[in-house]
Amino acid sequence: MARPGGNVTGLSIQQTDIAAKRVELLREIVPGLRRLAILGNVSGPHVVLDLREAEAAARTLGLEVITSEIRRGEDIAPVFAAVKGRAQALYVVNDPLVNTYRIRINTLALATRLPTMYSVREGVEAGALMSYGANGTD
Repeated sequence: MARPGGNVTGLSIQQTDIAAKRVELLREIVPGLRRLAILGNVSGPHVVLDLREAEAAARTLGLEVITSEIRRGEDIAPVFAAVKGRAQALYVVNDPLVNTYRIRINTLALATRLPTMYSVREGVEAGALMSYGANGTD
């Protein structure tokens, strides 16, 4: 990374490394943010790491955290029923399940008026407020 333009000898998407930055960005863009919902498919170990990093960052910033764990598509709608009126923003931990249901997640987030943060651009293309992370195409 220090010398762009050469050969790639390794790859990092920095998923968990920048979880705190995503939480900070949400706090900056959502006025008066006090309660953050975090949604993740806890079947994957990388998701659990990202989820824990986001929780820790939110607590460091003085935010109340509502963690919602999913394992299948049917778990998504009940999450939004549970956080409606309780959360002021949503942090979505990306994985294949979340990616598959990103349109559904964003539709429900918009219906409950939750600004949503993803780590991948595809979340924004499906209707989320913003994303912050590695560009997979690059």
